[in-house]
Amino acid sequence: MTGLRGHVLCVTKGLDLGGMERVVTDLAIGLCRRGVDIRVALINPGRDRLVPTLNEAGVAVHPLGGTDRLGWRALVRLRRLIRADRPALVHAHGPMAGLAAALATPRRTPVLVSLHTTWQAMNRATRAAVYVLQPGRGPLITVSAAVRASLPNRLRVRAIDIGHGVDNAACAAAEQARPAAQATRVCSVVAVASHRPVKNHETLLRACAAARADGAALRLLLVGDGPRLEAHRHLADALGLGDVVTFRPPHPAVLLDIAAADVFVIASDLEGQPLVLLEAMATGRAVVATTVGRATELLDDTCGRLVPPGDVAALAAALCELAADGELRTRLGAAARVAIAPHSLSRAIDHHLAVYEGALA
Repeated sequence: MTGLRGHVLCVTKGLDLGGMERVVTDLAIGLCRRGVDIRVALINPGRDRLVPTLNEAGVAVHPLGGTDRLGWRALVRLRRLIRADRPALVHAHGPMAGLAAALATPRRTPVLVSLHTTWQAMNRATRAAVYVLQPGRGPLITVSAAVRASLPNRLRVRAIDIGHGVDNAACAAAEQARPAAQATRVCSVVAVASHRPVKNHETLLRACAAARADGAALRLLLVGDGPRLEAHRHLADALGLGDVVTFRPPHPAVLLDIAAADVFVIASDLEGQPLVLLEAMATGRAVVATTVGRATELLDDTCGRLVPPGDVAALAAALCELAADGELRTRLGAAARVAIAPHSLSRAIDHHLAVYEGALA
């Protein structure tokens, strides 16, 4: 239980199955289980895949009727909600939600803002608005040292890192449900990411083609959707990967896909903290990731492989190495599980509670 008085209002743009949205959901449910009266304001009600999960856990969700670009209707409804419910503290996730919360919340109410992506990944208009308005009255919460380091000094001095954690019990259950090993030399590789340019599926597909040309026996599962999905299907066919690449839409049981694979891969150009990386490590998967965001804080050669973003040859070489050596995959996966063990969801919730209590004090 916690000594927080009053309720906490969490503001988020969407509640899809993406990384930031899952972080919001994990945090809200975890705080609710600690006795915090937490509620969620959803800017874009069209992005509601995780709303049932929150409702089942006893967390109320208030749709604001906005869009991914906010909109005046959502801002007005958020202001009315805050004036009527009078939360003790508002916690916004993402720069747009932070700006909305800062504009809609009375000055006497603390507003905390979590930034889930690097400064470079924000568009110019967002960067300008955040820099000028400096949303939030209190510390900025950054999800990794990389996100904090990317901020202008004016914002960086207010930032504290709270990396997300994993549900170790859920990861252990997914690993136990992993299908029994089969007598096959084919290495299964999985990537979980939306089909957007920043996730760089093109480099991953080209690296898989290069690895197969070098003799690696592998198959690839891509879990996600997005505007570049059809282009990536066509690229896979053009590279001769039509029979080894499977495209699957995002779904709530993606942890089972991660646990069932031999290798987990991230090919992104930019990341804040890819939650699926933590889950892959917690389920004992061998990991190949680009040197982005929190990956460089969690991985080294003892528990995975790091490669430069956009480097097809380096990614192909790492895939070849792991595809050819099952013992190496097992060793790296076991080390990854040990390395990620301290980064639990419970610990992340403890850190958030401490920041809340400090802001309210």
